[in-house]
Amino acid sequence: MSRFAQALIALTIVTSVTYGVLIWLGTTGLVTKPEGMKPFDLRPMGYSFDEAQALLRGLDAEAIALYGGLLRRIDTAFPVLLALWLGAMTWWGSVGLNTWSRVILLVVPASYAIMDLAENALIGTMLRLGPDAITPDLVSRASSYTISKYVTVSVAFVVMIAMIIGKFRRNAV
Repeated sequence: MSRFAQALIALTIVTSVTYGVLIWLGTTGLVTKPEGMKPFDLRPMGYSFDEAQALLRGLDAEAIALYGGLLRRIDTAFPVLLALWLGAMTWWGSVGLNTWSRVILLVVPASYAIMDLAENALIGTMLRLGPDAITPDLVSRASSYTISKYVTVSVAFVVMIAMIIGKFRRNAV
């Protein structure tokens, strides 16, 4: 087995476990507070100013500590891990294309990581400010990054799958 394959397997395991822990902590520690509202990160269609205020008002001190502490640290590692995994899979699937085409394809997973990390920073700011000090502009920017995160990760998966399908087709010829 090649070193690339070994590294990809290890990255797949670490990324999957990190995602599992992230989702478990988010759904057990945040989704039920308040009244089943989902955390900002789990809203692919974004959220309004009123929804942001309602969620922040409904989070107790324990949930805010989780969201801004352990969950935030894990959610800082996860987008980087996922972008690396998507990039590695896309790179592997794009074997046979010219080098510049392959490099350009890596912009998509990198864009996802940037959107997710920016979203995390803005959510952290909203948590620190609290429901009465956040502004519509801050919430709009955070929500935009949340939506952008979901769009870019979806595009990254589509590109990755297309490259892998293309690789199998190129090898079949």
